[in-house]
Amino acid sequence: MKRLWLLVLLLAPTPVLCQAATRECMAFGPRNATSVLAGDLTSDDNLAWALEAPVTLSGDYDFYPAPHDGCWTVHVVAMSMPSRIGGSLGYAVSYSVTNPHGVMRLLGLQVGPDQDVFDRAMRAAAVAAVKDIRQMRTGEKPHD
Repeated sequence: MKRLWLLVLLLAPTPVLCQAATRECMAFGPRNATSVLAGDLTSDDNLAWALEAPVTLSGDYDFYPAPHDGCWTVHVVAMSMPSRIGGSLGYAVSYSVTNPHGVMRLLGLQVGPDQDVFDRAMRAAAVAAVKDIRQMRTGEKPHD
């Protein structure tokens, strides 16, 4: 009888194992087809990679390079800013973040003279989204 109880205890799933914690996730959304792009610098792969690094840094969030059900999504529009006398003044990168229900939660704009603006914009989007997710989890009101 003791062996039977031992077997039942070993095979019975524990509540801790059954309640696997669901991790929040972020995805890179489709780009606006009407945006004026800055060549290969703003390819979806480059922008998705620039977003993946800060999102996954803490290990608390999963990242998907394409839209994914149940994830927060970062949408990006990037463009070069041409000069009147030729050449380029730099780049503008606009991003918006939507929650898993498709409601826009954040909007941002980064402008800069070189390619680093893309990395800065993706870091800013990731930081703002993580902050918003944490505030929603804890029930805090945004401090905007």
